[in-house]
Amino acid sequence: MDNVGNIIAVIPARGGSKGIPRKNIADICGKPLIAYAIEVALNTPEISTVFVSTDDNEIAEIAKSLGAEVPFLRPAYLADDLASPGEAMAFDLRRLVEMGVHPSAVMNLYPTHPFRNPALLSRLIGKIRHDGYREARTVRCKHVGEQTFCLMDPDGRLQWVRPFGPLSKSGLFVQPDGLCEIYRTTPDWYRCMYLEKVCDPVMLIDVDEPMDLELVRYVVRHELFDFKAS
Repeated sequence: MDNVGNIIAVIPARGGSKGIPRKNIADICGKPLIAYAIEVALNTPEISTVFVSTDDNEIAEIAKSLGAEVPFLRPAYLADDLASPGEAMAFDLRRLVEMGVHPSAVMNLYPTHPFRNPALLSRLIGKIRHDGYREARTVRCKHVGEQTFCLMDPDGRLQWVRPFGPLSKSGLFVQPDGLCEIYRTTPDWYRCMYLEKVCDPVMLIDVDEPMDLELVRYVVRHELFDFKAS
């Protein structure tokens, strides 16, 4: 059922960041953080082109030097702290279509998740290319107990509540993350969404605070992740 032709990767990398200044190009053992997202996309055979979406000229030049394409810069109003990732992606796709790029599917890779390999990307691509899903994405597992949340009333009294009704015996929920997601741009699908559970704690590292950078450097320095798995 291969009716998904041109697959592109889009890596969103705005210049501003509060927790870690210039986070997307922070040095990780001799390479900028964004390099890890660009390299895994370039090494995934099903992906035809890797685009970086940024508002920042320095990030754009670094991305180009690493083999990605940056045909335009994102406007400032789509790159501040209040900007919606969905709105930014919609803008990017409109501009790409105006330039003659007509992808059948788009893979979104946030550069703050450096630990991916081509095997993961190819597996998710296969779910939409061969299995007919409209969208495929990674999720992380969350274990919750019978009484997880407290509700405070106006008088300051606390009451334990179950937010989603009776829980399963396992108490297992899943939460979407930014590791990997791919979706069709055309409506020819018959299943909704495939969710891939990721349990590897290294793959789940998301760079948000300075300590996260040190953790990523430690993993890379000690070769604790196989970037070339296929």
